Amino acid sequence: MIPGVASMDPGVRKGDLVALLTAKGEGVALAHAELTPSQVDSAKKGQVADTERVLMEPNTYPKRWKS
Repeated sequence: MIPGVASMDPGVRKGDLVALLTAKGEGVALAHAELTPSQVDSAKKGQVADTERVLMEPNTYPKRWKS
């Protein structure tokens, strides 16, 4: 989701396979980008990527996002 994006490579295009990382650089998931960096910068909410595969074990970090 957009509020959780700290940074994004400026070369990412919609549909690209991207890695979702924690602030510490740990791999969380692989996903397909749904927005470009400029779209993320101008939006306040919404989904940034569609998850393809989760890499991190469940409960590694406390859950903060609620659907």
